[in-house]
Amino acid sequence: VKTNFLEIHVRKQWLICDLKVNKKTFADPKKLTKDISHLGFSVSREMKIDNIEKINYATTLIKQAYEAQH
Repeated sequence: VKTNFLEIHVRKQWLICDLKVNKKTFADPKKLTKDISHLGFSVSREMKIDNIEKINYATTLIKQAYEAQH
């Protein structure tokens, strides 16, 4: 991978995952991410992970972001 596909911001009680995704193929059926593409960053979606149950779901979204870079 030659570009960033994920940024993780550590906060006191949660993590923020910013993802660079392909808007046409990205799937977020639980709708836990929000569109931040209008902010002008290289990433386009953001997800707040504030409980352990969201980790597995976040992993599937991170995998999509990774695969979108190939």
